[in-house]
Amino acid sequence: MTSLHAENAAPISDDQAAGLRKLLGSQRRAALPLLSVLPAKANEAFLARLGAALHGQGCALRPMDESESWSELREDDVFVALAGDFDSATAAYALVKAAVGSHGKRRFQLIFHGAPERAIVSRFKRVADRFLGIEVRVAGILPRQTTGRAADELAARLCELTPANEE
Repeated sequence: MTSLHAENAAPISDDQAAGLRKLLGSQRRAALPLLSVLPAKANEAFLARLGAALHGQGCALRPMDESESWSELREDDVFVALAGDFDSATAAYALVKAAVGSHGKRRFQLIFHGAPERAIVSRFKRVADRFLGIEVRVAGILPRQTTGRAADELAARLCELTPANEE
């Protein structure tokens, strides 16, 4: 009898990986649970562009603004839309803190509307880990002035339920 150990296993080729994905089926999100701290006008533009791109991927936005939305949420990740400045990061942190305390969510992914300063991202992650004990990752950036292609690429990544989406 042959035993399978990691050191004896041959690496999987790209063709084999593609075949496994086909065999196992695509695991995609049906809806993207989203909190937003963007100002009203920016939020409308953000939601319109991202919503259209997600729709093209067979996924929908699910605003988490009602308490019943939280009780129905079965996913581990909650996405947070924010601008790339300290004020927006502070508001997002307060919202995340409330979601942790009220709803027990432990994983959050940030979607920036515009490029964030590097210090904002590292500080947000560090403070969330230290004071809330939660995992925060950057899911992506939707440039303020963007083509449909940038939104489509981001939407494709957001809809996937794969380890790559969690980096």
